[in-house]
Amino acid sequence: MKTTEQLNTLTNVNLLDKQDSSSELTFEQIEGTPFTVVQEGKEYFSIIGSHRITETFLTKEICIEETKKITWDRIVQVIWAISSKIEQINNLKTKKDE
Repeated sequence: MKTTEQLNTLTNVNLLDKQDSSSELTFEQIEGTPFTVVQEGKEYFSIIGSHRITETFLTKEICIEETKKITWDRIVQVIWAISSKIEQINNLKTKKDE
């Protein structure tokens, strides 16, 4: 998947609340990374913060392996996630100062 496609299809994890509530999610931090693997049913995907960064995989091992690959796509995703977090913090500061 190309970077632009991934950025267009990234799903904020908060949106998962809107999905079927019978679907149980489990979270596991990928050691030595800022990434987390999420299991939803029999599928796995990765997130950084509240941003989904991968498509779904059938095994946790493949998900982790793909997530750890340092590609330009992954670099852009991390920068985007950090930028989004900084924007959230700045918005909170602005609201507090009002």
